[in-house]
Amino acid sequence: MQRRTFLLALTTICLLSTAPEAPAQATLSYYFAHIAAADVWRTTFTYVNASTQAVRCDTSFYSDTGSALPLSFNGSTVSSTSDTIPAGGLARRQTDNQPNSPLVTGWAVSTCTGPVKASSLFRRYTGGAPQAEASVIAMTSPATQFVTYADQLTGVAYANPSSTAASVTFTAYDQSGVLVAAKTITLAAASHGAQNLGPLFGIASFQGSVTITATVPIVSLSLNAEASPVISSLPPGQPDGSLPGAPATYYFAHIAAADVWRTTFTYVNPVAQPVTCTTAFISDSGSRLSLSFNGVAVTSATDTIPGGGIARRQTDAQPNSPLVTGWAIANCTGPVKASSLFRRYSGSVAIAEASVIAMNAPASRFITYADQTIGVAYANPSPNAAKVTFTAQDATGAALGSSSLTLAPYTHGAQNLGPLLGIPSFQGSVTITSQQPVLERRGVARVLLAAGRRRRVV
Repeated sequence: MQRRTFLLALTTICLLSTAPEAPAQATLSYYFAHIAAADVWRTTFTYVNASTQAVRCDTSFYSDTGSALPLSFNGSTVSSTSDTIPAGGLARRQTDNQPNSPLVTGWAVSTCTGPVKASSLFRRYTGGAPQAEASVIAMTSPATQFVTYADQLTGVAYANPSSTAASVTFTAYDQSGVLVAAKTITLAAASHGAQNLGPLFGIASFQGSVTITATVPIVSLSLNAEASPVISSLPPGQPDGSLPGAPATYYFAHIAAADVWRTTFTYVNPVAQPVTCTTAFISDSGSRLSLSFNGVAVTSATDTIPGGGIARRQTDAQPNSPLVTGWAIANCTGPVKASSLFRRYSGSVAIAEASVIAMNAPASRFITYADQTIGVAYANPSPNAAKVTFTAQDATGAALGSSSLTLAPYTHGAQNLGPLLGIPSFQGSVTITSQQPVLERRGVARVLLAAGRRRRVV
């Protein structure tokens, strides 16, 4: 397994797989809350067509002030693009390398004739070599509230896609849910902004969460920069429809600890009532997995998260111990924003990371952008064995190869796609399916736990 490749690829898999489902051939909009191009930055727009019919996506780019934003792709400067994505195929556009041009920022909206998996990838370069990256799933609709983990280094981007100015309030809370600072700005119609939270609030240091509220629906994203220059995307902050006070279960499809790896589990409580989460750690073989936190080895952990507060646990640095992998399940007394952060170290310095939102239910089908270096992690949370099939397609939607494995109850695995499929090089998509029925709380369903969004077949 190529460890660094797997880490960076996992972010892409998870974010692409979390695009909401929609009926085929429905006209849909996808919002990209941030663009960073030229200087040390390049932005890549990716559209994966999981349907059986071609889809056309027309994308318009807007500057911070709301005017048309010219971007350079393959030597041509345009302020809008049109891509026809074949059934099962993909379209990708990366802004050109322009290290001697000033940074340009903005946002974008794409109108598509059918559902796609839409995302943006921000890469920072030194010379011609990428140094850091973060992949963010596109929003399918604006929202009036966002809640996410934050500290003074967290970067937030926001855009107002409406024709009315928005009053946007940023409120920071510490780990216990105590108010730290607040700031309100006016965001003109069609305009965009991006800031780090420390300078925005005028505070030197904090760790907790940020709540963003707006008087009209906006789009937003947040980037974790606590290990700068390494960055990663934070999970989507908009409400997910969970009922306050209702018990919730969260699945973490991968754990990587010891050797060069550390995993951080983060729970953000967006409501006023405390929530208790008990997390069990499970090994590749399905037995209990012992992890070390603050010098204490445990196979499960219980955290009570204050209203508006957070709970965070990072596995200890154990560079002289062998790598351990597995997965986890958290049972919570109410809904939270649950995520895991994988960080790779060289000595004590973080050199790569990826943040992945936890799943709130297993699923039977996952589709995402892929190439031979992409890493996939998967676990079976049921008492029944699951036959899992991985199928690669190229950018035109043509099948390239497939591979199947049997995943025993409660077991876990992780592989790079090239070796798994026996394909030395490709660019396109991967479909992961499981056909074995398992029991779920509300009945019988076909499920698989992997890095992605629920697609439940009852």
